[in-house]
Amino acid sequence: MIMRADVKCYYCGFVSGQVEGDPECAHPRLSLRLRAGASHFTRASRQIRCVRCGGPVFLDEIETIRHVHDVNQPAFAGR
Repeated sequence: MIMRADVKCYYCGFVSGQVEGDPECAHPRLSLRLRAGASHFTRASRQIRCVRCGGPVFLDEIETIRHVHDVNQPAFAGR
């Protein structure tokens, strides 16, 4: 199961990007996608900050993504 959330600023409300990962893994890896026009995240004391104003951010609109696997069904052979 994958979780996805917007990285949103407390001060200005700007959405700097999205973070995505599997929280159930023993050592979860997060994927960070920047919004178009955002060139980098400001890092202060190992924290992600807003790219517009440098303010603190939080995860907003968290959603669970379930991957649907395609099932190949054999072609109907009988008539």
